[in-house]
Amino acid sequence: MSFLFIVPFALLVLQALNGLGCSLDYDELYSFHYFMSKDSLRDVLCAYRMFNNHLGYSALAWFCRMGLGSAEWVLRLPALAFALGALGLTWSWVRKNFGMKAAFLSSLLLVLSPEFVRYSYAARGYSGLLCLTLLSTIVFLRLLKNPRRLDFALYVLIAVAAIYVHLYSVCVVGVQLLMLGRLGAQRHAAPWISWTMVFLSIGVLSFLCYLPVLESFMGAVQLRGQGPWNPGFVLESFAYLSGRTSGAETFFWMGLAGAGLWPLWKRDRLLAVYLGLLFTVPLALVIVLHPWDLYHRFFFFLLPYYVLLIALGLAQTVRFVGSYSSGRVRQGIGVLGSAVLLALLADGAKVQWQRAEEIRYREVIRALEEGASPETALAAVGRNAEMLEYYFTRPWHSPKTLEELLTLAKASDGIHCVYHEITWNSPGEQEIRAYLCEHAQMRRMNWMSLFYMDAGDVTDAADTHG
Repeated sequence: MSFLFIVPFALLVLQALNGLGCSLDYDELYSFHYFMSKDSLRDVLCAYRMFNNHLGYSALAWFCRMGLGSAEWVLRLPALAFALGALGLTWSWVRKNFGMKAAFLSSLLLVLSPEFVRYSYAARGYSGLLCLTLLSTIVFLRLLKNPRRLDFALYVLIAVAAIYVHLYSVCVVGVQLLMLGRLGAQRHAAPWISWTMVFLSIGVLSFLCYLPVLESFMGAVQLRGQGPWNPGFVLESFAYLSGRTSGAETFFWMGLAGAGLWPLWKRDRLLAVYLGLLFTVPLALVIVLHPWDLYHRFFFFLLPYYVLLIALGLAQTVRFVGSYSSGRVRQGIGVLGSAVLLALLADGAKVQWQRAEEIRYREVIRALEEGASPETALAAVGRNAEMLEYYFTRPWHSPKTLEELLTLAKASDGIHCVYHEITWNSPGEQEIRAYLCEHAQMRRMNWMSLFYMDAGDVTDAADTHG
């Protein structure tokens, strides 16, 4: 591996280290409280709530917690390992097929992608989704060209692991099956008995992995149903892959990726067809089905191929412009183009770096506990407020109605309460907020509201309400 790999590797590690110890966000806290914090691995693998449990990742985080404790960086270790694996795979795969320059630029684009950096230290399954589906792609394409028994077994294990870490890996495996069918219609490209056994094995093993949560999963599917039809989801997904950029910047990146299709087609038509299916079929399918739980991050697995196309497109653009210019002008255009790309991406990475510095749940709970006497009651109000237990260092309460809050207030020497500002809070929780806004001192921290009432305020407010 070239010493040039040190550059993207160091950039990823530096950015990830900045985020490993920051406060857990909502989804991470939710995953820890309801899944990773279970006493037994069996409980982890049998817990499922609204598609939130990335089963394979939760199992890995549980093992880390058993050995190293429950600190934020421990829960995020599997995510960082997957991100480093994805970077190494991108480098080696692109270098082998497209050369050193393409490998360096693709890897650099990857580690400067805000979303890649974000999920390199998020205790969720998205970096595993990217890493394992990329690995399955590499092995699958190798099998199409040179089928070997060992690689067939390896492909099955990787595909099942990917699906277990994140269910949307099914999209990639489905495209691979579709690709195989397309090749089979044209020529005998593979031993069909072997391939039939491969995909049957993937289906059966994946079903067995999800069998303990099948009832909960089907209940969630029926409960959530379909969401609003959103044909703009495709463009929004490309904006997401481009770093949540504006419309003009998104079209700029998409234009470069489009320019990369021609050199890709000339170099490797098999890969070009595969990526064409991978970028179109899953997105088209979700547009048609429009499930309620649909987020751009579910298509995070497209990122390595997107940055590869951008790298190839940049090289193609430089060659095209350079064909009408002298060698020095061509070299200058390449350097200038690369500088512009890196400046745009560095700006996105800066946003991601600042995101890690944002005040979040840990800082909110510390502010809530600050200045509270042992007799002061601490409370958290809002849907799933119980997950904030991770950061509380002393006993606390989670009242669901105003009566429960007033009972707690009367029995305490003051009350400090945090209200989680989310749209799906119950009417009782919203009533608590309205009451506190009228009778308590209020402080906003991001999307959280902190309320403070001393003993006198508690008595007066309780008497007024009574």
